[in-house]
Amino acid sequence: MAKVKAVGAASFSVDTSNNPEVNAARKRRSQVIEAAMSAAVKRCYAAGVTDPVKIREAMMAARAEVKGE
Repeated sequence: MAKVKAVGAASFSVDTSNNPEVNAARKRRSQVIEAAMSAAVKRCYAAGVTDPVKIREAMMAARAEVKGE
């Protein structure tokens, strides 16, 4: 059996906004972006596209469209 050595790691998170309305809006926007990117992947697979580069391009295009870029 392989030996495992425990190593401590420091990590932290910073909340940039204490405003619950701002946080809720960010969460909603993130969910919309995630849904658009997921739908893009599903469309690729439905069309028979399995090339990861093409799928990533479709995902990024969907993301940019939602973000208005």
